[in-house]
Amino acid sequence: TIMSQQNSSNPNSNPVYFTLISNATQDWIDDMLTSKHAYFPILGQYMKDENIPMISAVDTATNYLCDKFGGDEARKLIKTQFNHNRFMFKYTTFGYIMNKMEKKLNMKCDKVISFGDGECEHKAMQIFSQRNPDIITLNIKFRKAPSISQLQAQWQYIQTCFDGVIEHISGDNNHKYFEIDIDERFKHDNNILCTGKYQLNAITTYFNIFMKLLERSTKETKKA
Repeated sequence: TIMSQQNSSNPNSNPVYFTLISNATQDWIDDMLTSKHAYFPILGQYMKDENIPMISAVDTATNYLCDKFGGDEARKLIKTQFNHNRFMFKYTTFGYIMNKMEKKLNMKCDKVISFGDGECEHKAMQIFSQRNPDIITLNIKFRKAPSISQLQAQWQYIQTCFDGVIEHISGDNNHKYFEIDIDERFKHDNNILCTGKYQLNAITTYFNIFMKLLERSTKETKKA
């Protein structure tokens, strides 16, 4: 998620704030990206080097609700509303981060840009835009259940057109909410069961890598 703060004295020098926001728990995010045996250590290190926070929307929203309403009321809200409408975790976190950065920089947020393939992400952005009509919001929808090569292709596509997209939404005085469906730009047969052609090829590739690593680990254990 990208948030841009409006600099009234110099609009061309607006600071930009990047954040990774997931509906997973913070422990899971850390296990994936920053722990000793992280699954994606290169990505995790890049996020650290670039000072990009890796935030759990569930944990952040829960802490915010506890601070605002108290523990009992927060748990009640989560049980009766948030757990049944999980987009609310991200929606609450979007607002929390925006307010935090506005206070820190003493500047108003003028754009929020979201990249994601989840329904929670899209719903949260739609509601956020409705509740913040003065802020330009861009919801870039990625393909669901992608392979790594598909994910790379989507980011490469974004690189080719992102400047033009920002110029367009910044110059459109009639709309504040924009949505781009990257999924429509690529042919694929992805599905939630991961039985699509590209998905199965990726699963086969990484399963073979796993088996080789397992075999090497077994040999090293026997030697020890």
